[in-house]
This record gives sequence, C-alpha cells and structure tokens, in this order.
Amino acid sequence: MIAQPKNQLDRIRRLTDAKLVECRDRQHWLEERVKSCGGSDSPPILGESGYGSIVSVWADKTSPALFNESTQRQKIGLGLEPFCCNLYEQEHGGQVELWPAFTLARHPAHEYIHATPDAVLFDNEHEGPGSLSIKTWSEYDQKSWIDAPPISVQIQIQQELAVLGWKWGYVAVLFGSQRLERFYVERDDRFITALLTCLEEFWAYVVDKIEPPIDESRATAKALARLHPNDNGTSVYLPIDADAMIESYQRATRLAKVAEQRKVSIANQLKVWIGDATYGITPQGRCACWKTQTRKAFSVAESTSRVMRLAEKTPKSVELPSDVDCKVASRVRLPRNLKIRLVKEDPHCRWCNAKLTMKTATFEHLVPLALGGTNEVKNISIACVGCNSARGSNATLPLEPSHV
Repeated sequence: MIAQPKNQLDRIRRLTDAKLVECRDRQHWLEERVKSCGGSDSPPILGESGYGSIVSVWADKTSPALFNESTQRQKIGLGLEPFCCNLYEQEHGGQVELWPAFTLARHPAHEYIHATPDAVLFDNEHEGPGSLSIKTWSEYDQKSWIDAPPISVQIQIQQELAVLGWKWGYVAVLFGSQRLERFYVERDDRFITALLTCLEEFWAYVVDKIEPPIDESRATAKALARLHPNDNGTSVYLPIDADAMIESYQRATRLAKVAEQRKVSIANQLKVWIGDATYGITPQGRCACWKTQTRKAFSVAESTSRVMRLAEKTPKSVELPSDVDCKVASRVRLPRNLKIRLVKEDPHCRWCNAKLTMKTATFEHLVPLALGGTNEVKNISIACVGCNSARGSNATLPLEPSHV
C-alpha cells in the first residue's frame, strides 16, 4: 500500500525549502493556483504543448473564473494516480507517498512559480527524496516516449525539482491499460536557470495585464474567444501595422480559397477514376478511398459566435472612436523583457525613490498617454503603485503621495 503518514506535511517541510500552501478544498486550490505558474503551465509558455499556448495560460491567470474547469481526461488521470503508484511500488520497489491533496509547493525565492508533484519517492539507489510524476498515455502514441519522455513532460518534472530543491525524479507512464514504464530524470540546473528566466518574463505580462505575443495556435484562438465572447457595438482605432496585417489576412484568405478549389478539383478527378469501386491504387502504391458512409440524423442546438469579416471602407453606420481612443490605439507593444531590464538598471520609483521589485514595479509613462504620450521605450520608466495612481494623467505628481 502507498504510504500516507499522518504528519506528511511536516515531513515534507523538513525535506524542502519550498513554501507549502495547504488548501481547504478544490476551489481554494484553484484560487491559489492562478497566483503562480505550475508545472502544467510551463510547457505552453515555452511553446512545447499541443493543448495550450502562452496566451491561454495568461488568460487562465488574469481571468481565472473563465478557465478553471477540468477536462474528463484530467479527471481520469487524477483517479488513476493511486493505482499507478501502487503498481510502481510492486514493480520497482522503494517507498511512494502520494502528494497531499490540494497542496501547492511554491519556490522559496520566486513566489510566481509552484509545483504539485503526484508523489514523493524514496529508494535505495538515490540520495534524498525524489519526485514521482504519473502520466496516463494513449497506447497508440508510444513513439513519442522512445528513449525519453516528451519535452513537455521533462519541463514539468524539472520545474518540480527546481521548486522542491531535489536532485532526481522518475516519470511513470501508463500506456493505455497495458503496461507501466518509468524514466529517470536528473536535475538540470542549466535548463532550470533558462526556465526561471522565461517564467519571470511571462509573469510580468500577468502582473501588468498586458497580453503576451499572439501566436497561431488553436488554444490562443479559444482563449481570445472566451475572453471576448460578445461585441458591444462600438469601434476602436487599430495600431499603425494593422493595415499591413489586414492585407496579409486577405492574401492568406485568397490563397486558402485557391487551395480549396484545387483540392476539390483533384478529388473530382480521383472520383472519376475510381468510379463504382471503393479504392484506387496508384502505380507507386498510394491508395485513394471513396467509400459510402451514413451519418446519423441529428439536430443542432442554437449557438452564438463572433464572425470575422473585412471591408475596404468603414460603413457609414459605424460610430468612430473619440480622439482619446485614437491616441490610445497609437500605442506600440512593449518589449516582453522591458520591466526586467528597467528594474535591473535602476530598481527605484522615479518619484519617491522607493526600492522596487518585479512584483511592486509598474510602468510609468514620462508623457502620459492622455497627453499624447506613446508606448515607445524612451517614454517608459517605472514607479511604485502609489505614485503611479497619485499622478494619474497629470504631467507631474499634483500632490505628495500619502504613502511617501
């Protein structure tokens, strides 16, 4: 049986410098989870996930009420963890302790990073505790585990080792319901340093509520659709590069239309050649199939979604934005590492000279946006929250901030 000592939390505290956050239930755990980056967040942030993107993780952290449901696949995987841990002990020995439910471990020096290992592992081959990560995987995708776990899984367990300060771990993967395999993972400090840098840059986006660079993934498209499900009938001015982007969009649409027409033309020719047969075989052995299939009748429920269309001219019925909105739209995107650079150059508020950190620093426009300022780097400095709020849209601080 899997060990589950009564004083497990106290024992883990003696084994790590990480800050353990014990949550009372799942809802509390979800509330704590959005305050930092977990192991499952890091692969999409690094662009190594087929299920998420840096934008979808950003949306999860900035709008958690929209993104906290679990998928059926996640629920099944969670339910199989005790079984896999028992099977691991039977096949490989050692002592396995399930990680305490609803408990987060936060990095001792970087509170925006956390980990929730599946289990703690002790054996006679390695010094100290190790992290055991349990994965359930399709038996038809075993090729992605040849020689080593997929990159996304390696990122997760390296983050666990970074947070807990441990030197080693294992990934145990259950393929279908057929067999359990394990992979040894040793702590990689060089990779962890790079990982922490990427997560620090990402967390700056979360703190400042500035969306990270947009990519082409479906996860990003879904996140944006859920963040902005309905329009409000108003209009906004777009940035200076929007015209070139719309031209690229139109060009891609035309190319896609030509490609679709070519695809239909080729399919029609293949159908002529196949005739009443089911399959057509090419001289090089390729196979084309034109098979009869019947779809069951069904009814489609009413749904609402937003549709992207383009027009060469602004319709007369559209109300144009105000001049202030036009100034705001002239902003350029801030470099993703700008706050890190500014804090390293001079970690002090430009008004009260208070010492700032990545967490307490806010962007301050030398010339306020409302007075014609821009998001160009030369117009950006950092300030504390109090001074930034007290200044507002004024050229200088109108009154001495109460916090100084």
